[in-house]
Amino acid sequence: GQIPGSNAGTAAVAGNIGEFISTALPSGSAIVLGTGSATSILSLGLTGGDWNVWGQVVTVVQSATIVTLVQGGLNSTTTALPAFTTGALTELALGTGGLGGGSAQVLNVGPIQVLNATTATTFLLGSMTFSVSTSAMYGSLKARRMR
Repeated sequence: GQIPGSNAGTAAVAGNIGEFISTALPSGSAIVLGTGSATSILSLGLTGGDWNVWGQVVTVVQSATIVTLVQGGLNSTTTALPAFTTGALTELALGTGGLGGGSAQVLNVGPIQVLNATTATTFLLGSMTFSVSTSAMYGSLKARRMR
């Protein structure tokens, strides 16, 4: 009655329980953000099934910039961060002193359950509220098939 695991040291094949997929955007390709705007950092196409999805967003803050809020989220749309109550949003409020230029902050987002009847895309989104200069984000997005 149990599903056997594997001790072969190999990855589960596509479509099988345990299948793992991931994507990453390196720091040199960080996406420049407008203050307070949700921006798509990465996307991952997931075939039909039950997936656990998680990711990380990393801030790149220019020298004169002060960041007061950092947010990372997982959503099926590129235009909006999810509601905080879904578990798909992580945020870090930094107060008026904020995160200064040259600093980096890593936010872990998820894991969340994504249920697809057909292939669909999950997006890793980022947002920062900041003043003076510019900021950017990069990160990684991962998924494992649960069933």
